[in-house]
Amino acid sequence: MSEWESNGIRCTFQTDFKSISSTQLAEGTVHEWYVYKNEKELYSILKLFGEITEKFGLKWFSQNIASQPFTIPNYLGNDWLKSIDDFIQTNQLELGSSSSLVKLDELISRGLNQNEIYLLDFCFGEIIVKHFGAVWEFDKEQGPMIKNIGGLPKFNKSPHNLVEAVLRQDNLTLQRYYNDIKFVVDQL
Repeated sequence: MSEWESNGIRCTFQTDFKSISSTQLAEGTVHEWYVYKNEKELYSILKLFGEITEKFGLKWFSQNIASQPFTIPNYLGNDWLKSIDDFIQTNQLELGSSSSLVKLDELISRGLNQNEIYLLDFCFGEIIVKHFGAVWEFDKEQGPMIKNIGGLPKFNKSPHNLVEAVLRQDNLTLQRYYNDIKFVVDQL
């Protein structure tokens, strides 16, 4: 590690799905990275970060409030089976085919209620499980997770978080997330 990297620090503001560097937020009036040589310089930089936070960060946070944590239901349970099957049949989805991703993205663009979002979460996750190999696991904090994608022990995804990101940003699609996952697995 170079001397610059070991003594470099920067300021970034982040909520659950958004982040911005202090440089972007202050429209280039502050540096992206600050390098310090000793504790006194580090203290000065941290003091500056406090000033940047007061001047720019607090307003940004008030405009980008983090969503309140909630519990994602365990749609892997038996009580969801009929709803999942009905959703798959109604929307003519084939979870063994990546062509169903187009249909899932179309459903998102039309709008979904919260229950339908969970059903879509399952379908997207199941496509990943069937195509790349993975296992479903319920996490009390993150909800249903697909783990060990492509046999990679640390390659885990929350279908719900990916679907929520697509719902929030017009330029994202489930097809893109699928292709990103495919790229990682293909590198094996």
